[in-house]
Amino acid sequence: MLYTVHYPREIMVDRVVFNAHDQNLIALCRGVHNRLGFAYQMGFVRLTGRFPAQQPLEILDDLLAFIAHEVDLDAALIKEYAQRQATVSAHQEQIRLYLGFRPFGPTEQDDLRQFILNEAARVEHLSALKAQAEVFLYQHHILIPAASTLHRLVIEQRERARQRVYTQMIARLPTGLPARLDALLESPTDQTLSPLQTLKAPPGAPSPRALLKLTDKLDEMAQTDCLTLDLSWLNNNLQKTLAQYAWQSSAYRLRQLQAPQRYTVLVCFLHDAYHDTIDQLIDMYNKLVTGTYRRAQNELDDTVKRRRMPYHAALQSFYLMGQTLFDESIPHEAIRATVFDHISPQSLQDQLQQAHQWLSRDSHHVFSWVMKRYGYWRQFAPRLLDHLTFNLEPTGSPALLEALEVLRDLNATGRRKLPEALPLSGVPKRLRAFVGSVDAPNRRAYECAVLTTLRDEIQRGNVWVSGSKRFGQLDAFFLPQDEWEAKRDDFFHRAGLPADPVQAGAYLQGRLASTYDGFLHTLPANAYVTVEEQGWRLSTDPADEPSPEQEAAIAKMHSWLRDKVDTIRLPDLLIAVDNIVDWSRHFMTPNRWEMRSADDVCQVVATVMAYGCNIGPE
Repeated sequence: MLYTVHYPREIMVDRVVFNAHDQNLIALCRGVHNRLGFAYQMGFVRLTGRFPAQQPLEILDDLLAFIAHEVDLDAALIKEYAQRQATVSAHQEQIRLYLGFRPFGPTEQDDLRQFILNEAARVEHLSALKAQAEVFLYQHHILIPAASTLHRLVIEQRERARQRVYTQMIARLPTGLPARLDALLESPTDQTLSPLQTLKAPPGAPSPRALLKLTDKLDEMAQTDCLTLDLSWLNNNLQKTLAQYAWQSSAYRLRQLQAPQRYTVLVCFLHDAYHDTIDQLIDMYNKLVTGTYRRAQNELDDTVKRRRMPYHAALQSFYLMGQTLFDESIPHEAIRATVFDHISPQSLQDQLQQAHQWLSRDSHHVFSWVMKRYGYWRQFAPRLLDHLTFNLEPTGSPALLEALEVLRDLNATGRRKLPEALPLSGVPKRLRAFVGSVDAPNRRAYECAVLTTLRDEIQRGNVWVSGSKRFGQLDAFFLPQDEWEAKRDDFFHRAGLPADPVQAGAYLQGRLASTYDGFLHTLPANAYVTVEEQGWRLSTDPADEPSPEQEAAIAKMHSWLRDKVDTIRLPDLLIAVDNIVDWSRHFMTPNRWEMRSADDVCQVVATVMAYGCNIGPE
């Protein structure tokens, strides 16, 4: 209920402050205790949407202190007011009529049922539904009923909404799909895990083999024909809740559910797992490409280190040849002989060969070393391109999609030679030199360049992937245009902002200017901030230096507190808290909540401590 919430003073100021009519009505009560009690009940209704309990009179200390200050009366008078229940009841009816609140009757109950039923189609948690129901009653000036009544109505309507969802889902399932869904919960005779548990398995460390397993998951989910179902009629929040139930439940627990609920949960799970697997696939592809570049860069750096001595010898030779060329005492016809006197022809020939290798593009650019790992990329690239559909944002390059189609065609037909009309504009300029000309392109360089560009464009947001949550279309994160148009005026009205974007700039400038004006107007009397040449300066309260006697007393108090405070070991503290709030069960599957042993709890506590202290479970 609302009365369990601590109400900040700002909310009480907004809802409870009495106007002149309120003050006149309060003044009509005989006796100061009746005036205080009448004002308290009026403020209680405005704050919580209900009347306080009468026997004994329910007191909110913060609210009572606020109202006592409003009516300039002693808060202790409320005790005398609470002694006569007839006066409390009469005042409640008078306040209800004055504020225009309706009692919670059959008509209001039907309205609330319909509201909760509609809300339950998008909100699953009981606490959230209760809060929404209380807001609905408050906004419609209906007195909030007892907590047990509201709890019962919320549970009833949530279950009714669930059954409605289950019924609609069963009606939409094609023939044969229920049998395929049930097969996910059955373990084959030659395996210990059910297909459902296999789909729940984490992606593992990035590797071509792990990426191929993710594509196998996508194939398994697609073979159920569940992904062809349109779930746009089912709220996204409710989809996630139902899918989360399957993620947390074992195959045995799901088999115990009624068929409508079981199929609905599994359908939502497969859709959610499919989108998650696509995200994992893209993320792993990004890590594989990045890891390839990192290893290529390390190999390039190691090569440079190994060639340090030859480079040093080549520089010495260059220095000697330069000194010889600029030495005017050496005749021109003797320069060649002089150079060979200091450097042997064979040594100079070796140094020239090494310099030629290093100055060639194949040695000093990291992409050359990436191309050497072309076979590594071929282990996963064809399956990746076959399972993902890439699309462009307005900032993307159409030539990249054309290049991806070229790679898909090569993979499908088995051809090795690139086509004549090769789209090169989708490849960055820094890599086109490796690809070569249109007449003689290098397939290895072209494919590596396209896959690198694909990774970069996905990270930049220029390319989005169908079915992905993290890497999907940017517009998918916003309300649909028609839905936004329906809510646009109400949004700006509630926010107090101009709906016309042309007026927004002037409005915000005006608010900022008025805020500055208000600050500067009160600046001479502001004891907490001053404006100096260096800027704004906040004042600080001067601290008094304690005397030696006071310091000795403080040290004595610290010692006394240290001796009095009980010490407790961290495991004991965690177990004591678990005995009160039962937090450890959330680290286990629901089917083990009622069968936990002391050893299970100790393992959870040890794991939490290991991660909390950065030790790790090992």
